[in-house]
Amino acid sequence: SLHLYNVPENLMVTNHACESIDDYWLDLNFVLVKQEGKQRVYSLTQHKWILPEDHTLESFVPIPDVDSLNRNLVAVMKKTGKKALFSLHSGDRLTDYLFDEVVDTLFADKYNPVKVAGKSGLYDVANKRFALQCDYNTISGYYVFDGDEYVVVTKSGKKGVYNLTDKKLVVAILNDDIDMRGGYVRIERSGNYAVYSLEYNRMVFDSPKSGV
Repeated sequence: SLHLYNVPENLMVTNHACESIDDYWLDLNFVLVKQEGKQRVYSLTQHKWILPEDHTLESFVPIPDVDSLNRNLVAVMKKTGKKALFSLHSGDRLTDYLFDEVVDTLFADKYNPVKVAGKSGLYDVANKRFALQCDYNTISGYYVFDGDEYVVVTKSGKKGVYNLTDKKLVVAILNDDIDMRGGYVRIERSGNYAVYSLEYNRMVFDSPKSGV
């Protein structure tokens, strides 16, 4: 049978046999233990179990711009149908029980895509805030221009452009298709085409059915 043993403290950590012990995370100073059908996390630096036992461990997700390797991941924990994010460094809860879904890969290497009531948003774990509220059907097309971050947001099949830096829509959600490149937004709506300048924050070209 498998057991987890704490050598520095000469202590048997697990009271019952383990179904599995995953040492893949050793470089991040913790091990993942499956015991009695539940996954638990043991910290090799704090020599204790972290994360609450009455939750279900869903997945791990990375967070950006951290100052220590063992803070590079957070855990997605589920309780009573909702999910929250927990620190794998301290075991502390980082968010309220807000989410129906948390994607385990980062959007643009910076934001966690999340869903609430079927709507998509972006959560900035490093700064503990929503970068974009869960108001949209989809979020795509991340683009950076002149230091500002933009994404394409979709509602009811129509697309617009949201400035994550200034926290506002810059192109209304009225369009069939949108493409951002070279500091411009190419817009298609009902067979008509237009171009919006991100530098000047205004429409610079509007020619029906020109195919620009």
